Amino acid sequence: MCRLYGLISSHPRKVECDLIRSQHSLLYQSEHDDRGGENAQGWGLEDYEKNKPNLVKQPKAAFDSDEFRWQAAKIHSKQVISHVRRATVGIVSLKNTHPFVHHELILAHNGHIDHFDVIKNKILSIITAEETKWIQGTTDSEYILAYLHHIYNQDPKASLATVLTHGLQQIIQMIKEVDPNKEAALNIVFSNGKEMAASCYNRSLYLIERGAVHPCQVCNGELHINDKPKSFRAVVVASEPITTDEKWQEIPNKSIIEVDSNVSFKIHKNALIPI
Repeated sequence: MCRLYGLISSHPRKVECDLIRSQHSLLYQSEHDDRGGENAQGWGLEDYEKNKPNLVKQPKAAFDSDEFRWQAAKIHSKQVISHVRRATVGIVSLKNTHPFVHHELILAHNGHIDHFDVIKNKILSIITAEETKWIQGTTDSEYILAYLHHIYNQDPKASLATVLTHGLQQIIQMIKEVDPNKEAALNIVFSNGKEMAASCYNRSLYLIERGAVHPCQVCNGELHINDKPKSFRAVVVASEPITTDEKWQEIPNKSIIEVDSNVSFKIHKNALIPI
């Protein structure tokens, strides 16, 4: 398993407490997840600067990285995706470290694809030669991103949630055709800098909606935002609840989360049923 985190907010905000200082921060989860394991084989942080992805990552443990702490502490953004890795498919290397970026699209993945060599060839038979060139590593996750980008290019007006739903439905169907008894694990956070979508498929996923600027209980009252806007919305998804003083919602399995550019969200239950 890996651990992932995704934020979309109406106003730029800091994420230092979520990622470093909270009771179950992503830093903490890199060393002690809820099953007692480590996710120590890479970390990545992505935010958007002037509508372009800004990505920093290392193929080492977040809990053993001063760079992770420094990068997480300086982020002030409306969208953030972060990931700590436990390698399952692909060696430990920078190219295999999440999140992955293809143009404006960002993806982080917790899970795996069984029979990946077969599924990889199916994906390669569908995507374009140009899309194939974007793949730099050997993870199943980056092939998922390439496939989603292919769908996105076919209908750029479709919502990210629609792209993610259709793409994962098709990948799940590919797996079932190879081995009906196998179940993939496909928890994904997916963003283009304007919207965010996430999937819950055979791994844990939680959501918190923050409907107002409120003092942070982790760092004794900081607001994590430069001003006090009249209206504020933020949605965070994470593999485990990050804080203990907020009521995190557990996402039902086989669901898709859709968060639009206004930071309004919907949970589409039972969306990931093979077509």
